Amino acid sequence: MLSPVVVYPGAMHEGVRITFQQQPGVVVGQLPEQVLLFLPHKEKFQWVRPESVTPESGKSISLTQWIQIVERLNVLHSTSSEDTSEQAFTLPDYQWAIPASYPVSRPPKSLEQLLRALNDPDIAIKKVVDLISTESAFTAFLTQAASQDNRMQLPVQDLKQSILTYGLDRVGHMLVQHALYQRLTQHPFPLSDWLNRLTRLAAQIASELATVSTSVTPQSAGLVVTIALSPLFTLPTAKTRITFPTEPKSLFHVASLLTPEPDKLLSVIRQHQQSLATAWQQQKLQSKLIACCGKLPADVPSSLRQAHCITGLSMIWARQWLLDQSPCKATKLFINQVNQAYPALMKLETAIRDTISAHLVCPLNEFTSNRHSANK
Repeated sequence: MLSPVVVYPGAMHEGVRITFQQQPGVVVGQLPEQVLLFLPHKEKFQWVRPESVTPESGKSISLTQWIQIVERLNVLHSTSSEDTSEQAFTLPDYQWAIPASYPVSRPPKSLEQLLRALNDPDIAIKKVVDLISTESAFTAFLTQAASQDNRMQLPVQDLKQSILTYGLDRVGHMLVQHALYQRLTQHPFPLSDWLNRLTRLAAQIASELATVSTSVTPQSAGLVVTIALSPLFTLPTAKTRITFPTEPKSLFHVASLLTPEPDKLLSVIRQHQQSLATAWQQQKLQSKLIACCGKLPADVPSSLRQAHCITGLSMIWARQWLLDQSPCKATKLFINQVNQAYPALMKLETAIRDTISAHLVCPLNEFTSNRHSANK
């Protein structure tokens, strides 16, 4: 009686990699005398006899790849008018295998593997392409970004071309920021709509400012800002607030979004930021930048000062433009020090605001949004 359980799922099961006519494939489903395969080299599904298939023992595709194949078959069913064997086949539900939430404390395993590969100076570009292509979300994100960033605004479909557009280091920063932001914003709370928008806005401003920098790339600047603002999504204090502090101090200080006395949360916030940066395998330079968050430019080592000015200024402008928060004495001092050290950054203010003006709107589902503003 227990023999079926002991051998389950057996050598031939859904999702297992196989060889059919000397070509690779994946088992999608089974009937008593037929097996449904997906054959990547032909880009199609095919019913075959079980004895014509050789399973690769212990080798299965990932959940992401399985969902892609299932969705592809569902589309085929909905668009085809013929009553074929594969249309009559009903696939099992895969929703049970998808987690309700994902941990913020570590990156996805696929991204961990990719980051290790990107840190290898001898890595081949084909290996990077193969690693990224296993995650459809990464592929879609990079091709879309490359389509928007090329001078001719031409659509980019090839993943390798997308990677070469940015280079390996920048691709790593882009994917980490993308994955981290998705995980930070997966759960709603009272101020989540505002903080989601604020984080995107500050990261975009930092990226625009970094275009005139020699010390940090636009991709790295956006990532540093995202990590710097991450405590807004992880600290219990942030989850329970329904308004922002009135008359906030130090707009370049993350903690001033949560409490009128930001210095009291300084050690907790830096601990969260550093733990996250380490867990997401960030470089020492970025970790040093994150450790400087909340400081005035004059208090930061000269080697980090320009990048620090970019991240701090991006937070100030994002809060001024989106939340209508007025600069305090410390904020004005930060701006003056930036203007003295790097006047080219301040000259970009009008151009950047024009570029991102479409994003300076209130979340529509916040019917009491005006009360969150410090000056309303």
